[in-house]
Amino acid sequence: MEKDKSHVLTYSTETLEKLSSMIRDRGHLVERRTNRLYLKQQGIHASVRAHFSPVNGIGNVKSSHERTISYLICNVQYTAFSDERTEGMVEVAVNEFTGLPVDEIRSILSWADSVPVSTAAVERKPTAQICQALVRTSRRSIGRELQQFQESLQRRLRRDIKRVSEYYGSLIHELEDKIRRKGLQGEERATEMQRVEAIQVELRKKLIDKRERYAVKVAVQCLNAMRLYVDVVVVLFEVQRRERTRELVLIWNPIKKGFENLGCDECGNELWSFRMCDEVPHILCEQCSVCPACSKSVCRACHPKQCPKCHKSY
Repeated sequence: MEKDKSHVLTYSTETLEKLSSMIRDRGHLVERRTNRLYLKQQGIHASVRAHFSPVNGIGNVKSSHERTISYLICNVQYTAFSDERTEGMVEVAVNEFTGLPVDEIRSILSWADSVPVSTAAVERKPTAQICQALVRTSRRSIGRELQQFQESLQRRLRRDIKRVSEYYGSLIHELEDKIRRKGLQGEERATEMQRVEAIQVELRKKLIDKRERYAVKVAVQCLNAMRLYVDVVVVLFEVQRRERTRELVLIWNPIKKGFENLGCDECGNELWSFRMCDEVPHILCEQCSVCPACSKSVCRACHPKQCPKCHKSY
């Protein structure tokens, strides 16, 4: 990718939503394949039941087989702009067969030797889904990297808001005290009240300015990517909830020497213990399967804005 190409995005809202346009057919891409690694088949059914736990359903392993799949691993550079500036780089990876983010695969690549390879014919999810997964995992990774940076900005924002609020509050208090002390009525009282309203308007403007000053924007740039071909064990795991069933694809990764986690259908966070909703059915983390207001079971993928039971917004 050209060094002068970057996109400035609002971190608090749609951070990284343009990452897909930055990585498609751009930058440096290398393709490698791991040497043959040991693929665990014996006891794989017991391993599935030990690692994945449907809380409100019944799981059953249908089949398992070896397969070659690919991972897309990207180095993403970010620069955060606010009252201050900071920058860094995160490494993100997506399993192109399942379309799910994979943590730690980059850090453990040194455990496995790999060799250059030309493009192999493997099954992949659509490009849009891969990009969406990269966006989601990049957002989480950059968010973790920027946590201290944002906490520092928030402390300064609270300090400035307190100082401005106290200053303008004292002006308003003086005018209100003047009205009471002098017992102003009629036109004189109206004049002083207009001054109070003008100060309140100015205070609101100052507070908006302060928040904009400390708002964080992030420029992201995909530096390079590697597609890694790996022989894995693919397990088809059927989960039943009442009359509904869903077949989940589980990956036993020989580099990790274990299963890759699933992803919550609502928030995308990693799953191993999960709930199923009664409608689609989605698989959900604990947070996305419960209404925070009434604490009743609800699928926040089916009902993303409002609880259908207590009718309160999340």
